[in-house]
Amino acid sequence: LWVARDVTERRRAVQALAASEAELRALVEQVPAIVYTESAETRQTTYISPQVEKITGYTSEEWIQDRGLWKKIIHPEDLSAVVETDDHTNATREPFHAEYRLLTRDGRMLWIHDEAVVIEQDGTPLFWQGVMYDITQRRQSEELLRQQSEQLRLLYEASQKLNRTLDLKEIYQAVSDFMSAIASNDFLTISSYDADTQLITCRAFRMENKWLDTSSFPPI
Repeated sequence: LWVARDVTERRRAVQALAASEAELRALVEQVPAIVYTESAETRQTTYISPQVEKITGYTSEEWIQDRGLWKKIIHPEDLSAVVETDDHTNATREPFHAEYRLLTRDGRMLWIHDEAVVIEQDGTPLFWQGVMYDITQRRQSEELLRQQSEQLRLLYEASQKLNRTLDLKEIYQAVSDFMSAIASNDFLTISSYDADTQLITCRAFRMENKWLDTSSFPPI
C-alpha cells in the first residue's frame, strides 16, 4: 500500500518564500544604514546587515558572536544614558530611540541614530527590528552652527563693551575675554603697527590670567 501526494504547490510556495526573502535581504543590504534584528527575550543580535563593517569596522559575525560588543564601543560618556533607555524599552516594549557616539575599530568617533521596535504576533513579542544611521556629518554641522552663533553673541557683547569705554585697560580686557571665549590660548598679545616706522609695538600682554607690564618690551 502506498500513497502519493502532489506537493507541487507546496514546493512552489516554499520556493516563492525563499525568493522573496532573498530579494528582501538583497534590498536591505543595499540600504546605506545598519539593519538588525534582536531576540525579544535576550536582545541577542540574530541578524545585522553587512554595512555594519563598513561603518564601524566590526563584521556582522563579530556583532552576533560577541553579545557585549555594542556596549563596549559606545562612547563612555553616552553609555549610561543609552543603557538606561535600552532597559526601559526592554521592560515596556516601547520603541527604542537614541542618538549616541560609537568608537570604531580604527579609533574614529561616529554619531549614530538608533531606533528599533518590537515585532509581535497575537500579543507575543517575537523579535526587535532596528536600524542605525551614521549622523556624524549632521551632528558636526549642528555643532559648527552652535559655535558660530555663540561667537556672534560674544562678539556683540564685546562690541557693546568697547562702545561704552575709552579706557585702554577695559578695552584690552574686553578683547581678551572675547578671544579666550572663542579659542583656548596660553597667552594673548595686543600690538599696534606704525606704518611710518614699520615697527610693531606690544601694547598689552596677558599670561596666566595676568596682565604684564609691557613698558620694557621693545618695538620690533
